[in-house]
Amino acid sequence: MQGIKGQCFHEDLIRLKRFAKGRIYTLSQKGLYGFETTSALVSALRRAGFDSFVILERRNVLRWLVSAEIGIQHKVWHVRSLDPPKPKAVNIPLRFDEGISLYDRLLAIESWYPQLRTCLAGSPVLNLTYENDIVPAPTAAYRLVCDFVGVEAKETAIYTGVVNPFPLQKTITNFDEVRGYLNGTRFEWMINE
Repeated sequence: MQGIKGQCFHEDLIRLKRFAKGRIYTLSQKGLYGFETTSALVSALRRAGFDSFVILERRNVLRWLVSAEIGIQHKVWHVRSLDPPKPKAVNIPLRFDEGISLYDRLLAIESWYPQLRTCLAGSPVLNLTYENDIVPAPTAAYRLVCDFVGVEAKETAIYTGVVNPFPLQKTITNFDEVRGYLNGTRFEWMINE
């Protein structure tokens, strides 16, 4: 994200850090990132001075959910790129504590991206996908973001690795149950990717 009138990128990061401090980063019935609506989130970001946005979309929202559950259940949000990843098994509920079904949770995550794009209409937006931009060429994606926000890309190294590069059969403890539940739905393809 870039601030008003192209201010220093470092200042933007400090402002974003202040903005994010103490917020809940989750998808629930209370909304995304502690806001009731996507529109409220975008409005708050604009009030904080952000006028350009990068959307990083995860097409396989089941994997997004599994990664989030690994973070929640195992307290593992990042791994160093030099360390070999260790499999972390998680249970994916078919119904979450708030009463929302797995299908509806996946649908909510997936539908958030078009909602966000609608709310950002008229603003400069760089759209990236995890599967197409980050996984195959993270430094190229970094350069795209630098170009977008108007800062010079520097030589960089990748210091973090993928938390869950393993097949979902090895990660989801109730894999057969989840596979059966998603069979025949629009999310079925995600279980085997």
